[in-house]
Amino acid sequence: MKLTFYALGPHSEMPQAAPPTRRWMDETHDAFAYRCLPLNIANAHG
Repeated sequence: MKLTFYALGPHSEMPQAAPPTRRWMDETHDAFAYRCLPLNIANAHG
């Protein structure tokens, strides 16, 4: 898929991918949130 981005101002930045980890997921007991398939899928899709 090809995406086209347009700057909306002189200081616009290019979009960046979100990190694959989330602080709140890391803070769950033993990082348990990563074992939940629906949360992992949602996290992977931003």
